[in-house]
Amino acid sequence: MADVEPSIEIDRRLEREDPTSRVPVIIDQAAILDLDGPVVILGDPGLGKSVLAQAIGRQAGFVYVRAASFVRNAQPERLIPNGECLVIDGLDEIASATVGGGVDAILGQLSKLGYPRFILSSREVDWRGAADRIKIEDDYGQPAILLHLLAFDRDDAALFLRRNFPSVDAEGVLTHLADRGLEEIYKNPLTLRLIGEVAASDEALPNSRAQLLDRACQLLVQEENPRHHDAEHAHAEAEKLLLAAGAYAATQLLCDLAGLFNGPAGKIPDGCVHVGSIAALPHAETIDAALHTRLFEAEGGQRFHLLHRVIAEYLGAKWLARCFQSGVSARRLFSLFGQGHGVPTSLRGLHAWLAYFDDTLAEICVDADPYAVLRYGDAETMPVHVARGLLRALAALSDRDPFFRAEDWGRHPASGLMRVELKDDILALIGTPDQHTHLTLLLVEAMAGSELTAALEPELRAMMFDTARYYGERSRAADALRELGRIDDLAETIERLLAQGGEDDRRLAWEVLHDLGLGTVSMDLAVRTLYAHIGVTVSDLDQNDDRLDLAHLSDSSIEILTSAQLSALLDAARDYGEPLVDNSNHSAKAQVADLVRLAGLRALILDPDMAPADVWRRLHWIDHNQGYKRETTNALTNWFGAHSTVRRAVQTHVVFDAGHEHIRDASFAFYACRLC
Repeated sequence: MADVEPSIEIDRRLEREDPTSRVPVIIDQAAILDLDGPVVILGDPGLGKSVLAQAIGRQAGFVYVRAASFVRNAQPERLIPNGECLVIDGLDEIASATVGGGVDAILGQLSKLGYPRFILSSREVDWRGAADRIKIEDDYGQPAILLHLLAFDRDDAALFLRRNFPSVDAEGVLTHLADRGLEEIYKNPLTLRLIGEVAASDEALPNSRAQLLDRACQLLVQEENPRHHDAEHAHAEAEKLLLAAGAYAATQLLCDLAGLFNGPAGKIPDGCVHVGSIAALPHAETIDAALHTRLFEAEGGQRFHLLHRVIAEYLGAKWLARCFQSGVSARRLFSLFGQGHGVPTSLRGLHAWLAYFDDTLAEICVDADPYAVLRYGDAETMPVHVARGLLRALAALSDRDPFFRAEDWGRHPASGLMRVELKDDILALIGTPDQHTHLTLLLVEAMAGSELTAALEPELRAMMFDTARYYGERSRAADALRELGRIDDLAETIERLLAQGGEDDRRLAWEVLHDLGLGTVSMDLAVRTLYAHIGVTVSDLDQNDDRLDLAHLSDSSIEILTSAQLSALLDAARDYGEPLVDNSNHSAKAQVADLVRLAGLRALILDPDMAPADVWRRLHWIDHNQGYKRETTNALTNWFGAHSTVRRAVQTHVVFDAGHEHIRDASFAFYACRLC
C-alpha cells in the first residue's frame, strides 16, 4: 500500500442550537468566523473537531491552542495578540474528575486575559449542558453559541474517500458498511479514514468498530516505503509496536501529557515524557521503533504525539489489559483512574475500551461507567453475560439519572446489545412508558436493521401506536419496523394514526409516509396526511392554532411520482385544501403553496401538454405571496417564461374561458397567472 497523504479537508456543516425554534439552523464552517461572543463546538470522538478548530485557527484574527496546553500555561497572555479570537481545542482532554472542572479551568485562564472572544471544542458527552452554559454566561454576560458538528452524510463520505483514496471504490465501501448497519463508521471522518486505509490495502473490510481499529493500527505500523525496509521498526513485530505505543498512550492519557520526547534526557519539554521512561514500562521496549511508524506524528523539536485520541484510547486500553493479564491487579489498575468521583471525563474512552480487551475487566468497567462502555467502546463481541450486565447497569443509571442522555442525542453503536438472547431483558426495560425514556430511545433506535426487530415486532408495533409514549420512542419503533419491511398495510397504518387524532399521531403518520414514499398510498390519503400534520383540517382548533408544524417535504419525494400521480396529488391538494387553507395559519399556507408549486412544476416538466384549464385549476388557487421555497417559485416562473405557448394558452383560458364575470377579475387572474 502506498503512503497516504494527510486527509484533504471537507467543508463542514454545523447545527446551531436555538431553543426558541423547532427548525434546525444549519450553518457552514465559514459562518463560524462571523459569530459574535463565546462559541462552543460539540461533536463525537473522531468527528473532526480538531481539524475544524485548526482550520479556523489558520484564519486571520484567530489563534489555535490545545485546551490542556492553555490551562497549563503560566503566561497565557503570550498566546493571543490583542483583538484576536482564541480557538481552544479539546475541553474533554483536560483531566478532571469533577463535573464542570474543565470549563472552570478554561474560564480561569480566560479571566487573566480579560475575557477575550473564544471558540471552544469538546466531545458532546463531556459537555455538561446547562451547568457549563451558565458559567460562561456569568463570566461573559451573554450565553455561549452552541454548535453541533454534523456527521458526514453519504455524499460527504464518498467525496472524502475519492479525494484521499482515489484507488478505492468509494461507493462499494460505503455500501459494505451500510449493508452491515455500520453507517456510523462512515459518518465519522476518523473511522472513515481508517476504513480508507483498510480498503486501500485490499484486505477484507471490518464488521465492527474494534475490527476497524485493530486492522487500521496493524496497517499504520507497517513500513511501506522500500527506502526504510532496513529500519528497526520495519523488522519489529506489529504486536510489540502496538503495545509499546499503547504504553505511551496510557501514560499520556492518565498523566495528561502533551507529547513524547526522544531528545536529550536533560532537555525534556514541559508536559512531555521521555522515550526512555516509556521503554522502561512492561511490554514497551520497542517504543523508539514505534515512533517511526504512522501511529505517531512529529510536532518538531523531537516531540511526537499519537495520530488521534481515539487510537490512543484503544491502544492504551490494549496495553493496560495486557498488564492485567501479566499479573497487575485489577485494583491497582483501576486506581490509576482516580478515587471516589467516578471515571474522569478525559479518561472515559480509555476506561471503556478495557471492557473490549478483557472480560473480567469488562464487568468492572460496566458497573463503573456503563454509558461510556457503550458510547466509546465496542459491545459487538461482548459475551452474553457481560452484555446482560451492561443492560442492568444502564437501567440502574437510568433510575439514578433518567435524563442521562440529555446532552447527547447522536446515534451510538448499541447494536451489540441487539441479540435475541437478550430479548426478555430489553423488553423489560422498554415495556413501560415513561419508566426509562432515554434508555428506551437508545435501545429502540439500535434495533433498526437488527434481527431482534423481528422478535419484538408485536411490541414495536404497539409502541408505534401508543399515545402514552414519548414521540421519539414511537418514531424509532416505526423506523425499526420500516427498515425490516414490516409496515405491511401502510394505508391502514396511516388511517389508524390519523383516526387517533393527536398531534404526535399526525406527525408520525406523515413521517412514516414520507419515509416510505408518497406514491405508496393514494394521493388523496397522502394529501390528507400532510394537511393533518401541518394543521389544515376541518377542526377549528387546528385552523386557529399558531403552532409551527413544519413537514419536511423533500424534492425527491415529489420527483419520483408519475405524471398521473402528480395530477391526482394536485387535484386532491386543491379539492381538500381550498375550502380550508384561508383559515389556516401562515406556516400551513406556506407549506401548501410549496407542495402545489413543487408538484405543479414537476407535472408540467413531465407533461408540458397539460390542458390549460387543468394548469389553471391546479395552480391558481394558492396565494402567489405564500411559500418558503422561493427557489421553487422562481423555477416555476422560469418554466412558464421558457414555454411561451403554454403560458399564452393558459392566459387565453383565463381571459376568455375561466368564467370571470367582470374584466377586472379577469385582469387580476391574468396577472396572477404570470406569477404562478
